[in-house]
Amino acid sequence: MFNVTLGIYENMRPHSDPVSRAVAEKPSAAQDFQSILNTVESHRDPKQARQVASPTVKTPVPEPLKQMPSVAQHQYEPLPEGCTTPESSWFIHAYYCEASGPATSASHPNWEAADLGQTIGGHGDTDGMGNPLIWSSPMRETLAAGEVFETPAGNYQVVTNRYGDLVLRPLDNAWRGGGEYFRSLTVADHHIGVHPQTGEVWYQGRA
Repeated sequence: MFNVTLGIYENMRPHSDPVSRAVAEKPSAAQDFQSILNTVESHRDPKQARQVASPTVKTPVPEPLKQMPSVAQHQYEPLPEGCTTPESSWFIHAYYCEASGPATSASHPNWEAADLGQTIGGHGDTDGMGNPLIWSSPMRETLAAGEVFETPAGNYQVVTNRYGDLVLRPLDNAWRGGGEYFRSLTVADHHIGVHPQTGEVWYQGRA
């Protein structure tokens, strides 16, 4: 407060302003927070302090790839000495019973068909026009695995396939079909086959 008299004034304000002194003496907010933080830290027991562990993320370990069991290649009876197997050819017009699975009763020879002039294997009884064909009486003999059946169509070896059945393998220049082995075959004027269990083989020619 100012008291002005005759142009002369006197400062009536106290030398020590309580408001200014309070502001000057009041610590800043940052200083207060730091003081409180220091006090809390000084009273905290480090052994009792909680430790917040960050969650551990486990990376899945890929399972090792399972290896497929290896299939052993079937071993046929060895070729007769000096003999070779002709290459298969689908260009040869032939009917045959392929050994692509275990033998069934349908694979067995029909011996009675020969009495009617038909094929024992059941295929090749008609020509391309559907006309019936007449076949001769069969040559028959029983062979073991590894033995050779000699016919006018060529020589054929009896071998055991992976199913345990007996089949015929063409040798050298023998007539053959589209596969390497067969149960029965009709090609040109020849019909050849084998019983898958007994090893009885047969040959028929066109009559």
